[in-house]
Amino acid sequence: AGRPAPVIYIGAPCHSRKAVVILSDKTGESPRIVIKAPLGTGAAANILHEADILSDLSKAKPGLGPRILFVNRTKGVTAQEMIDGQPTGRDFTEAHFMLLSKLFHHGKEASFRERASSLLDEMETMTNISESASSLLNRLINIIDSPVKLPAVWIHGDFAPWNIKLSGGRLTLVDWENSCPTGLPLHDIFHFHYMQSYLFNINNDPMEEIKKIYSFDKHAGMIGVDGEIYKKLALCYLGSTMLSRIKLSEKAHAAFISSKIYQIMDGIK
Repeated sequence: AGRPAPVIYIGAPCHSRKAVVILSDKTGESPRIVIKAPLGTGAAANILHEADILSDLSKAKPGLGPRILFVNRTKGVTAQEMIDGQPTGRDFTEAHFMLLSKLFHHGKEASFRERASSLLDEMETMTNISESASSLLNRLINIIDSPVKLPAVWIHGDFAPWNIKLSGGRLTLVDWENSCPTGLPLHDIFHFHYMQSYLFNINNDPMEEIKKIYSFDKHAGMIGVDGEIYKKLALCYLGSTMLSRIKLSEKAHAAFISSKIYQIMDGIK
C-alpha cells in the first residue's frame, strides 16, 4: 500500500509516440492505473480517440475493455483502469471467437460500398503513396465496391495476443487506439493472423489458417459470409492496413501486405 510507484514506458520514435505510466503499489504487484501522455505530434489524437471509444464501449458493452477514469483534452492525457491478467497465446481459440461475438452491434449493418468509399477518401488525402500502390488499391476498391451489407461490429483494430488479457477465465481487450466503432466483421480475426505472420516471419497463408479454425464455418455462416464475401472482407482489412503502413513509412510491412493482396486478387473470378 502507500503512495503509488510509477513504472514508465516510452514508445518508439514515431508521430504517435507516447508515454505510458503504470501506477501500482510499492511492491509493483498490484497495478492500479494506466496513464497515457502524448510525445509525438499524432499521439494526442490517438489517445483521445481511445478514450472516446472506451467511454462508449463501457456503456454498450461493459467489461470488454478498461474503464476511462480521467481525460484532459487540452493536453491529450488520459487515465484508465489497469487490466490485470496474462496475454493470451498465439493460437486463435473458441474463447477468442466468443470475445469477438460480443462486439457485434445488435440490429446494425455495415456495407462494402461504405468501406470502399472510405478507403478511397483516405487514399486521396495521402501525399506519400506511390503510383504502383495507388493502382493496386484502386483495383482493390473496385473489387470490394458492392451494396452487400453484413452485421456491423466494433473493430478493436489491434487484436493481437499481447492486447488480449486473460484473468479469472475472462478475456479483456486493451489498447483501443486503432479502433473503429462500426465496421465490417472479421477484421480483427484477419489482423490476429496477418500481423503474426508478418512479425514472426511465418511462411503461411493466413486466409487458409483462418478457415482451419474449429467452428469458423459455423461463425461465418451465421453472419452470411461465403467464399467470395470472405475474400472481400480480407481485402477490406488488407487495404486499410496497407494505407496505414504507407502513412507510417513502414515499407517492409506495406510490401508484405501488398503481396497478400495480389495473392487474393489472383483467386477472385
